[in-house]
Amino acid sequence: MHGVIRNMVTGEPISGAVFDIWQVSANGKYDFQDPYNQTPNNLCGKFTADENGVYTLYCLHPTAYSLPTDGPAHQLLTLLNRHPMRRAHIHIIATHPDSWGCTTQLYPKDDPWLQTDTVFAVKYDLIVDSTPLEGDDKATLELVYNVTLAPKEYQGRN
Repeated sequence: MHGVIRNMVTGEPISGAVFDIWQVSANGKYDFQDPYNQTPNNLCGKFTADENGVYTLYCLHPTAYSLPTDGPAHQLLTLLNRHPMRRAHIHIIATHPDSWGCTTQLYPKDDPWLQTDTVFAVKYDLIVDSTPLEGDDKATLELVYNVTLAPKEYQGRN
């Protein structure tokens, strides 16, 4: 996964911007839900953009997971005739001291739960598509995701 973090007004790359990512493991659990099989902060990381605003990292292709099925949330989902599955996603936060931060999730296009995410969290402009990657001994897919941050002095339009 890689991309460029840019200033919304100038289009210039933002050197030193931080790209923060976290996701569930292949077993559908976050590190804190699975302390016997995962180390703390597994599949979490902060990556600093270089002088050209470029960040680069390796991550897993996102995995869908089930919400807990042993409590009141599952009882409510059952009453609503809804399944407990969350759509596969990667959490990201992009920040820089001179910019407003961006917190979001990215959803892979090929996930079977795309249309029926149980918490209705899928935003269609955040659906991403990985492409085959050749010549890299660590990855078989590539995801390019660029981020645009608004400078703190930006007032926008009302």
